[in-house]
Amino acid sequence: MGVQEVQPDISYYIGDNANIIPRGTSIVDLGTYSPPDLVIEIANTSLSDDKGEKRLIYEDLKVK
Repeated sequence: MGVQEVQPDISYYIGDNANIIPRGTSIVDLGTYSPPDLVIEIANTSLSDDKGEKRLIYEDLKVK
């Protein structure tokens, strides 16, 4: 797919993945680390983008 950047409003690594990202890391390199288990988008004016294009990107990245 060639995704270079995705910026969810909030993301979480849960369970066994909870400690794989070093604390204080603000940008996660998905070439090094697996994608987060959960991403949250807080929509005001971006609802259609969040439910459309961004949702498809997260699915392709295998975000649970």
